Amino acid sequence: YFNITFRDENSLKVNYHQKKSIIRFYEATRQAIISSDGRITSLETLTDEYKSHGPQENSGIFFERYLVTTWNYALLQKGLNKIEEASKAEKWIERIIEDLKQLFEDPTLTLEFDIESLRINIKQEGKEKYRLDQLSSGFSSILSIYADLLVRVELGKIERDEISGIVLVDEIDAHLHVTLQKKVFSFFKSSFPNIQFIISTHSPFVVQSVSDAIIFNLTTLEQMEDLSLYSYTSIIKGLLGERSSSSILLEKIEELSSLMSGENFNDADYIEIMSDLEPFIQDMDARSQAIILSAKNKFIEKQQG
Repeated sequence: YFNITFRDENSLKVNYHQKKSIIRFYEATRQAIISSDGRITSLETLTDEYKSHGPQENSGIFFERYLVTTWNYALLQKGLNKIEEASKAEKWIERIIEDLKQLFEDPTLTLEFDIESLRINIKQEGKEKYRLDQLSSGFSSILSIYADLLVRVELGKIERDEISGIVLVDEIDAHLHVTLQKKVFSFFKSSFPNIQFIISTHSPFVVQSVSDAIIFNLTTLEQMEDLSLYSYTSIIKGLLGERSSSSILLEKIEELSSLMSGENFNDADYIEIMSDLEPFIQDMDARSQAIILSAKNKFIEKQQG
């Protein structure tokens, strides 16, 4: 347990009861719960359902339904030649798309409203379109937080850039690939700029990813600021007190070494092992880097015949 001191506790209480501020906690086991009943719901009905929803329950369950309602509203307003109202709804949808482009690191990403099924699809160039409830566990864990906060803002009639409060996230790196660990914190900060995020993590990539955060080591009870300029290896050794080469990585190196020394060099095995090792190469010891370089040369020679 730890205490949080507020600069103006009374204002926070007032804003909280007026739903202008939030205090939320997300467990490490979180996953997005996407629900769509296959019908058009009016904004008024959706708002009433949200108000009857328990304050501690995840409101992300309304996320896709709100998207569908807003998209349908934009289409109706455009059909009635109410361009200004349609434009407001379209701009809100476009901001969601821009957020997802940032998260997925894919400028081709867009959302599609399937008017027959009344569902929202994600479309990316070179991929089959898929629904919001078909995300990988990593993206789903991020969406569970993002969708909950966004619904609370929208159905609570608060501007996203104005909502304040404190959000605690346990093990923010849970289920996330290294590339997601490097940007998840900054993604939430840019999406909800006036919310203070307090997170726990075992990932040096999360710790290294931001420059304007305070880091507190729960083991040593030490406070640090800005580790963004430190290397992954330095954070592993200094802050987390662990070897820079984990047992799993060392096992992968030995697998690669065995694969190289064998008579049958299997391309598929090489590609799979290298995909696991690539993000960590610059922080490995000289022996490990030498094994990887030799394996790369052998693979190239084999490809060239």
